[in-house]
Amino acid sequence: MGLKEVYHLPDGIITLGKMKPATLITILFYTGIIGTIYFAFQFGKYIAISNAVMKTIVFDQGYNQVVTNNYILGFFAGVMCFVVLLVIWKVACELLLMIFNALSAYVNRKG
Repeated sequence: MGLKEVYHLPDGIITLGKMKPATLITILFYTGIIGTIYFAFQFGKYIAISNAVMKTIVFDQGYNQVVTNNYILGFFAGVMCFVVLLVIWKVACELLLMIFNALSAYVNRKG
């Protein structure tokens, strides 16, 4: 029983040169989403920390102001960053797919 039968891998994933370009770009796209999520999270955290707000706390004798992070702004900045990066990553993957398809058609026509 080989590795392919144990893990139920589709044809062409382990061997080089047998995978279709669409499958390769799909795997690349979903793998790149992990990096996009990480970068968007870090960007949202940076925005939340760098744009602190003053919060007023009322006591019996008066009030005091405390500096806190702006988590709401950081959340929305992270979501917006994720959406923008996802669109850019999708366009980049689509361009790669077009390049691979054009090269495949060129090689098939010449060969």
